[in-house]
Amino acid sequence: MTQKGIRRRSWVQIPPGPPNPELFYEYRLYSEILGVDRHTVVKWIKEGRIKAIKLPSGRYRIPESEVKKIIEGRSG
Repeated sequence: MTQKGIRRRSWVQIPPGPPNPELFYEYRLYSEILGVDRHTVVKWIKEGRIKAIKLPSGRYRIPESEVKKIIEGRSG
């Protein structure tokens, strides 16, 4: 989404510890990949169907490995 010509990042890098930092994506991107509503993704996170971390702001971030799982599952 753009606002006044500025594009927001849909990912943030949160290193879980050396030496393997992993990218974490906003649940909005995950919902676009799956073709479901973002509220469905949040529901799945709360049910434990999708691994995610919750930021102090209350927003969720989904690890890149989870995104890759769904992409590989759909292509295989």
